[in-house]
Amino acid sequence: MWVFSNKGFFAIAASENSPGLFVVQSRFANHIEQLFPDAEVTKKPYGILRFRATVPRGLVYQKLVGIAEGIDYADLGGSIPDQRYQSACRAVLSTLYKQPLESLRKDNGVAKKKMRAWKKTYE
Repeated sequence: MWVFSNKGFFAIAASENSPGLFVVQSRFANHIEQLFPDAEVTKKPYGILRFRATVPRGLVYQKLVGIAEGIDYADLGGSIPDQRYQSACRAVLSTLYKQPLESLRKDNGVAKKKMRAWKKTYE
């Protein structure tokens, strides 16, 4: 699962060796450290998600609920103080925007107008 929040970006997957743990990965070391301060973060010498930590599943659940409960913004991008991470999130949205959406072909044009307005905002 990929999680984009104003607390950071996290890729969360099952641990291959322990059913009670998740492997939490990120492009940014401080994102893991901020959310899981007691976790031991390791760094791979290469790759997109170079930083990782093994975290108990229950703790990951608690932190995800806490992130959701703490949403007090209407725009994720505007709530991210780190400009580098904010740019990365906007790049993901831009990439998703470029993918064909079946619903845009079937509607009466309203969604197309909304998407054009969105494009002007985020590109």
